[in-house]
Amino acid sequence: MYINPKKIAIVGHGYVGRSMERLFRNHYTLAFHDPAQGEDNRDAVNASDVAFVCVPTPQAADGSADLRIVCDALEWIQTPLIVIKSTVPPGTTDELAVAYGERIHFSPEFVGESRQFVPFWKYPNPKDASMHDFVIVGGPMASAVLDYFTPVMSADAKFTACSRIEAELTKYMDNAFLATKVTFCNEFSRIAGAFGVDYKRLRELWLLDSRVGPSHTLIFDEPGFGGKCLPKDISAIIHAATAQGYHADFLRSVVNANTRFRKT
Repeated sequence: MYINPKKIAIVGHGYVGRSMERLFRNHYTLAFHDPAQGEDNRDAVNASDVAFVCVPTPQAADGSADLRIVCDALEWIQTPLIVIKSTVPPGTTDELAVAYGERIHFSPEFVGESRQFVPFWKYPNPKDASMHDFVIVGGPMASAVLDYFTPVMSADAKFTACSRIEAELTKYMDNAFLATKVTFCNEFSRIAGAFGVDYKRLRELWLLDSRVGPSHTLIFDEPGFGGKCLPKDISAIIHAATAQGYHADFLRSVVNANTRFRKT
């Protein structure tokens, strides 16, 4: 088996970090750093060619994204390229580049928490990023970062370079849309119930229109959207937009409706 001489470091070995490990492990020499997992390997990280930062960005008390773990990692990482996979608000990576140099990039992750089988030929595989048909990297050396992905993904994949802020916004737009779709379907399940109509039947009729798509349209015993990503990310983009002077009232209504569904 050919192992590329380039070395990759993964900082944060949780759900996203493990997906990056699965993507790269048979092609590159890997180093891991995650004190919470008992892995303290700063020297090995800094001996690598690129570091992928996959640490948590939890929701802060005010609804914003808590970036302290990301910033703590950047204080000591010395690799020539740094790629933030953790979801961060628009403009964050540009601000970090002022402090840590143009080596800082952002690449949104599209692994998920689905408890159901996901048809990987239609949607991003929730666990195996090598089966994704696209990868996005934002930053001035995006092409160099994409060079790490091209040997491990399909030739049919789209390898897309853009600005940092475009990549950041793409991730938030994606998760905000999925949260909105879940909320819309929960609303219509209740509307259907008010008319004595089985939502499952209504859904099948609705999905005859190919413009809709079945992803995120099922209703479960625990209604609405939850998990680690959608709640914190829609809250973070609302907070970030507000800080820019735009009050995202539609997304606020999505959050309010979801709160109502989760309480019933």
